Amino acid sequence: MSWEGFKKAIHRTTGAVLVKAADKVTDKEYDIEERRYRVLEKAGTELQKATKGYLDSLRAVTASQVSMGETINNLYEDARNMGGVNVGGMYLQAVTDFDTETVKQLDGPFRETVLDPIIKFSSYFGEINEAIKKRAHKKQDYEQAKAKVRRLIDKPAKDASKLPRAERELALAKDVFDDLNNQLKTEIPQLIDLRVPYFDPSFEALVKIQLRFCTEGYARLAQVQQYLEPQMRDDYANGALDVRIDQIASDADIKKAYRKMALKYHPDKPTGDTEKFKQVSEAFQILSDKEKREVYDQYGLEAARGNAPAGNPFGGAGGGGGGAGGNPFGGNGTFRFSTNGGGGHAFSQDDAFNIFNQFGGFEDLFGGSMGGGMGGGMPGGMGGMGSGMGGRGGGASSARRREPEVVDLKVPVSLEELYNGGVKKLKINRKGPSGSNEAKMIEINIKPGWKAGTKITYPNEGDYKDGQRQTLRLILSEKPHSTFTRDDNDLKTVVRLTFKESLLGFRRELTTMSGRKLHLQRTTPTRPGSTESFPGQGMPIAKQPGAHGNLIVEYAVDYPSVLTPAQKAAIEGSF
Repeated sequence: MSWEGFKKAIHRTTGAVLVKAADKVTDKEYDIEERRYRVLEKAGTELQKATKGYLDSLRAVTASQVSMGETINNLYEDARNMGGVNVGGMYLQAVTDFDTETVKQLDGPFRETVLDPIIKFSSYFGEINEAIKKRAHKKQDYEQAKAKVRRLIDKPAKDASKLPRAERELALAKDVFDDLNNQLKTEIPQLIDLRVPYFDPSFEALVKIQLRFCTEGYARLAQVQQYLEPQMRDDYANGALDVRIDQIASDADIKKAYRKMALKYHPDKPTGDTEKFKQVSEAFQILSDKEKREVYDQYGLEAARGNAPAGNPFGGAGGGGGGAGGNPFGGNGTFRFSTNGGGGHAFSQDDAFNIFNQFGGFEDLFGGSMGGGMGGGMPGGMGGMGSGMGGRGGGASSARRREPEVVDLKVPVSLEELYNGGVKKLKINRKGPSGSNEAKMIEINIKPGWKAGTKITYPNEGDYKDGQRQTLRLILSEKPHSTFTRDDNDLKTVVRLTFKESLLGFRRELTTMSGRKLHLQRTTPTRPGSTESFPGQGMPIAKQPGAHGNLIVEYAVDYPSVLTPAQKAAIEGSF
């Protein structure tokens, strides 16, 4: 507020006390139009927020579909390995194309035909609100002028010129108020009446965009649906899928037991035992093959090897399978061994190492991925279930593993990057499994309005340490800006004035973060430390799409350190 504005506000506040009911100015027609305008303003503001949220929600929906597609693709990985239709990959491709093509193609038209027109319409609210505020001030001036004339009539002043002067002031105040009042009574109904023809094209465009979004989404997913097996729905209904899942869980138990025992008896380990390592691997080879396992359960080990029935090196007594359920692992999840295996098929040490290496060797058995996710990585072609069933760090090994170490890394970002958002690429150097340095490029998707201290976590992107990669946590830090400083969602800047400008006025141009030019101008004295606020010109508010903080301009005065005698005399003569 300027000094003149401050004095007027004080004058209106004190003068309002002297205004009586008879001096009040009322206009019911205007009051009705202002109430109608407030309803329109609220609806327009909510519509702007909702349409911006709708655009964000479209992106969120397709981004979630892509994320689900990546997971589903991993679940269906075995179909590709076994020569079947990779329906998971087809789904991922469909939703990725939908995200990168359809939604991005809709982004521009949505902004141009829906969002931007609504924002433009809402921009008029600020101008009308300023006019309404100004009318309220002029109404106060008018009422106070009426009160002044009334008091001079009721109690004439000794100075006879006061009443005519007050009447002229009253006439002027009335003219100013009437002009502004009549202008608003004309323009507010016009704006209200324009709302339907103005919003009609945007509403039609919104319907068409929604229709295209749904139609193209349906068309892309319908191509995937044709490859899904109708029999699966029946299997789900009659419980057949439950039986198959139980079988998969049993396979996972076998895999866990192999992992534990192979690590224990590997010849390169201090606890290694070459013969037991070979026996463990042979047991796993047989039990991970469905046909061999059925033979083993019915006829024993030698039959599973392709030989005549003989002794059982897994410790089962008699000629049947390996004990309860034909499982040579025992109730406590460990293998049972015997050294008197029969002849015939010779399972070699090389076979044992081949099975071990198909799991990825020591690195993956200590918690890495099992042979490419689902199915194909398992010896004998047995389909596995990945992480949830022991495919990644499962079994007794994972229970003892520590959580990955979290390493914090500060990332300096500019105020422009925090204002506009965008993708920031960061190159890091990290240690690989062999201890050598390797480069990695990381992308940070900065959202408009993020603040210094925002943390973004990247699992498995740090140094390789203790059999696993560290979790990398990036912490944003804000670089100093040449013009603005940030205070939460507000931006602040200081405009320096000379002593002369602080007294006689000044003119400045300030470029905001959005690129808008603000014209700062005063013709009255400016006090040092006084501020001026510009709503909506601050930082974006991350949790309120479309909303911004304020820009606060503080005026600083550079006083001269020395005054000449002539300057002193000029100042003394002016005050």
